[in-house]
Amino acid sequence: MLEPPPPPLWSLWLDNGGWLLRAMPAARTALAALGLLAAVGTTAPTSLSAQTVTVDSLRIASSAGNDSTYVLGDTIDVRVYFSSNTDNNSVPARLFLKIGTATRTALWTDTSDPCNCGPGGATWFGFLYAVQLADFDADGITTDSLASFDIIAHADGTAINGSLTGVKITNAAAHKVDGALGYPKVTGVTISSNAGSANTYVADDTIAVTVAFDSTVAVTGTPQLALTVGDSTRQANYASGTGTASLVFRYVVVSADSDADGISIGAGALALNGGTIRLGTKNAILSLGSHAITNAAAHTVGVVPVTVTGVAVASTPVAADSTYGRAERIRVAVVFSGNVDVTGTPQLALGIGSQTRQAGYASGTGTDTLVFEYAVAAADSDADGISVGASALAVPSGATIRNAGTTVDATLSLGSHAVSNALAHKVNGSLGPPGVIGLTISSPAVGDTFERGDTIEVEVEFNKPVAVTGAPQLALGIGSATRQASYASGSGTATLAFRYVVVSADADADGLSIATGALALNGGTIKAASGAADAVLGLGSHAVVNSGGHKVAG
Repeated sequence: MLEPPPPPLWSLWLDNGGWLLRAMPAARTALAALGLLAAVGTTAPTSLSAQTVTVDSLRIASSAGNDSTYVLGDTIDVRVYFSSNTDNNSVPARLFLKIGTATRTALWTDTSDPCNCGPGGATWFGFLYAVQLADFDADGITTDSLASFDIIAHADGTAINGSLTGVKITNAAAHKVDGALGYPKVTGVTISSNAGSANTYVADDTIAVTVAFDSTVAVTGTPQLALTVGDSTRQANYASGTGTASLVFRYVVVSADSDADGISIGAGALALNGGTIRLGTKNAILSLGSHAITNAAAHTVGVVPVTVTGVAVASTPVAADSTYGRAERIRVAVVFSGNVDVTGTPQLALGIGSQTRQAGYASGTGTDTLVFEYAVAAADSDADGISVGASALAVPSGATIRNAGTTVDATLSLGSHAVSNALAHKVNGSLGPPGVIGLTISSPAVGDTFERGDTIEVEVEFNKPVAVTGAPQLALGIGSATRQASYASGSGTATLAFRYVVVSADADADGLSIATGALALNGGTIKAASGAADAVLGLGSHAVVNSGGHKVAG
């Protein structure tokens, strides 16, 4: 009958990036018998007073390869030397190494090699770390800190506290690290296509990105490069470059794409997508690292903002000398290269003499032409014509002018379409709009009293011809009732006629009245016949109170 094999003395295991050769129980029992370790299953007595053992020095015992550089799979051996013998009877202690910007863990091993062990314990411990593919340190490794000795006993059985205070290796030039040495690495990323107008790609444009490597590479399949376009991720497919050190990836923009501050390409954007990128048998390192791109301002995506293509003063002054008077409306049309949508009340600054007046948005949303209006104030005066500066168009808080159907803001500069001293559009606010200068009530057919069926006609005279649209009204006070005389005729002249037919219920023994505010538009308009100035409707001193010659008895 065969004897069973003896139990293993050692086990090899991986902890946080470092390999540990650890004694199994049988080996630990043997070491304990030699005084190298405490008995199996025991720990240092917790009642012992803590005792500090000074760390004398740190040494890197391993040797790097070519160019003093460790590569993938090489082992870095760092030794910690103590002022007196120690022992370890529990979880391995760890030593933190700084490799480039990363922190790596070198693990202690409790074998007799590397450990200067004897009957009195150990005067140093070795910490081992196996280089990984991503490790890189061009100026040499640094020891960061000894995380813990965990439970380490002095040779006489007292607990100790290990510390690396004041003992450190910094940028060991003879111990550089390049885990990816010999593997193709990215050395640059360039958006190699040119955006169109306003640095913006639009639908069906192609975005091309070139990824450069430090050696030639061979490509199989269709690797991809992820582009961040606004809030979306778009995949640029490999297009060309196998057998060279530069690979080109391309993406065709679709109508839904939009990125106002420029596309981005993250460090982890390059992916094999089932293909390969290799130098011989060595796969390329796919990380873009510091060559990632954030918000490339010269490569925005979406709709090209519309621009101003024309500015025209669209109104005509009433006066023959091309001068706007008080309350006349100056209208300015701003034409864009495409249709725009408007929200709120954008404004257009008008230069009137030495003053700046704001013309408010009036109409045009959904079209390519916006109209802005300003009513002349009494103090306004400009003898050589109004001006509209290149930066006159503005959108106050809550207002927008955007490409129709999008969230792309229009370009507001008027540029070369600015207007300077438009002589055909002078301003003199002391010139008034049409106003009432008289009022005449027709006489009753018999005596001084209108009877049922009679027509009361009131003529309102203005200081200049007016044009009428709709059906303005004039309110008549008949007794305690208000009756509306409707507009009848006079548009294009300076006198408007209003008529009312008396009904049986009407009665006013002391004569009808017409208040100063009796004239109302009723949805219509009364404006200067030449131009756009609204008439002043107040009757002022021409109002009538109890006209004794115009009584009513329906």
